[in-house]
Amino acid sequence: MFGLWFFFIIHGLQIFAPPSTLGTPATHLIFHLRSSPHAHSVLHAALFLQKRRAWIRWIRSSPRSPETPHYLWILGRLQRESMSRFVVTGANKGIGLEIVKGLLETNKNAFVFLGSRDAARGQNAVQSLLEQNSESYSGRVEALEIDVSDASSVLQASETVRTRLQSGGCGGGDGAGVSSPAYLDALINNAGMMPEDASSPTGFASCIDVNFRGVVRTTEAFLPLLEPWKGRIVNTSSTLGPSFVAKCSPERQALMTDPDVTHAQITRLVDECLAIASADGSLRGKFAAAGLSGIDGNMGVYGLSKALVNMYTVQLAREHPSLTINAAHPGFIKTDMTAPFEQSAGRTLEEMGAKTPAEGARVLVHLATAKVRGSGWYFDSDLQRSSLGR
Repeated sequence: MFGLWFFFIIHGLQIFAPPSTLGTPATHLIFHLRSSPHAHSVLHAALFLQKRRAWIRWIRSSPRSPETPHYLWILGRLQRESMSRFVVTGANKGIGLEIVKGLLETNKNAFVFLGSRDAARGQNAVQSLLEQNSESYSGRVEALEIDVSDASSVLQASETVRTRLQSGGCGGGDGAGVSSPAYLDALINNAGMMPEDASSPTGFASCIDVNFRGVVRTTEAFLPLLEPWKGRIVNTSSTLGPSFVAKCSPERQALMTDPDVTHAQITRLVDECLAIASADGSLRGKFAAAGLSGIDGNMGVYGLSKALVNMYTVQLAREHPSLTINAAHPGFIKTDMTAPFEQSAGRTLEEMGAKTPAEGARVLVHLATAKVRGSGWYFDSDLQRSSLGR
């Protein structure tokens, strides 16, 4: 019992003391108590707070209601820190839905915004999760309407999440009805599409807009909401990205695998590709003449869009070194996107070696929650770092 009260006393000294007293006799009490056998069990926690002064200043900056007892407010702050919050786009079915489920299962303190282009489908997906495990998932998952191809929809979604975080939603309460601002732990850009007719300028542009520009729109909108020192961004990519790069000219390959690639360079490449797609002539011939021989139909355009996502991942990670930002290939997965392959190949997806959406979600959940060695990397479905242009 003494240890518990000592814990609150030390936290009180650290959190409520004016800034000028940090490191003065009030906080030196921690060190004088080294000789006390009763305090040994909590010294490590107190010393940890002593070293984390930036964290202390952040806590002090969050107002406490006069009606809220100090000990309840402290407990609320500690509970808020233990929560993990995620946004997953394209999450109402397939791999996205399994990512949400994986996050909820991996971290019992996780709260997930389930992003869906269609609000009703998003609500249905949430309901399906609750029907599977209402006791565990209830209050921890919420539908979020977001169409990554629509800038206004993305901004509205980010404002919705911002409001929820600032109001103390998603586990941000202090235990006494008082709100406490929170951050997102990770953004998972999973929304994507396979073009039905990439040979048309409209189909080509649509694929690039959703798969690449949608990632950029969403990231720029949610970046301010991420935890500044430990936030993560995970981009769902594909092995078709590196496969596309491998077919391009040496000059194009150098650009697409450049660790110092800039956003301006990526944007110029996108604009060039859109201009080529709009010009007269066959898609394959036009792009081959420009050193982009990987464009060979719908799969090639999809590969280009994912190569752009990988380039953006590299650029973003370099510009935000305090965050962990990676891309990953979930594998060949049985989803609505891959269903047309059955008809064209004359075999079932299972016969072709397709994995389940749950299996595909594992690498993405891992990159969003587990210890990751690097940032700006592209991972294969086996959790191994892979080349951007193999």
